[in-house]
Amino acid sequence: MLWLVVGACAPATQYRRGALVPTPRGDSLVHTQRRQVELSGAVAFTDVDQDPLPSYGDPALQAARTTFLGQARLRVGKYLRLGAQGFFSHASFAAPTAAGTPPMNGQRVWGLGPQLSFHFRDARWAFGGGFSLTLASVPWTAWQRRDGAPELVNEPVDTVIERYEEVRRGREVHPLVTIGVGATWIAHPAFEAFVGLTLQSSLTNIGFDDQERHGSTLQSDNVGMAPFVGITARAPGAGVYVRAQYDYPLAFEQFTWGGARSWGGVMASVGVELGPNPDAPLGLGL
Repeated sequence: MLWLVVGACAPATQYRRGALVPTPRGDSLVHTQRRQVELSGAVAFTDVDQDPLPSYGDPALQAARTTFLGQARLRVGKYLRLGAQGFFSHASFAAPTAAGTPPMNGQRVWGLGPQLSFHFRDARWAFGGGFSLTLASVPWTAWQRRDGAPELVNEPVDTVIERYEEVRRGREVHPLVTIGVGATWIAHPAFEAFVGLTLQSSLTNIGFDDQERHGSTLQSDNVGMAPFVGITARAPGAGVYVRAQYDYPLAFEQFTWGGARSWGGVMASVGVELGPNPDAPLGLGL
């Protein structure tokens, strides 16, 4: 716990790079869908651990802790769902993953993409899963050490603007893939409990560097998992539901440091289902 004594600091590299990136979270593909069309919106919060003593080559990201999400799904036959999802976040909702990460003031990150999911259900249990591809539009920035800045090995975290200057910025599109499976206990037509697991990719970069590299250095090949649990409350006759979910992302090293872990994330959703229920007699019912 040396950083508690000496304070957080970052290496005095020639270059620092940053990007406003989405954080991993639990899944929305595995949930039951009773009617023909489903529309939903959600807000998610994911905790982030900041590395107080980053090293050369470590990532430096502004992690979008609060994210707004939307989803639409259409039943195709008895078991399949086709849909799309999107997300949006702003730099004002973000937190740096490492001490000395360059700011992303005023920037926005967002994404859109298709999804395919499946669903098997009886009176008490449902099993589901799916695949989604989100094309994330990610802003990035590159900073260079100012001429005449003091020659140090490490620098305090509050000297980024004082000793560095922005030399490049841009926006890139990166694919993010999620694969999820889960089970739902249908305790009552108005109440469900669920559990599941996702595998998903996430973005990382080379944040602290003495080499001038091309572009942002962002890569989307970091893969981790996020187990999740939650409950759903429904107004069956109206087709309206609310949902609360807890998830615990694992193996996303750019959002943690050392042996520490964040406490996870939460998501609150509200949705509406439209049209008849194909599983009910005469297309009616719950």
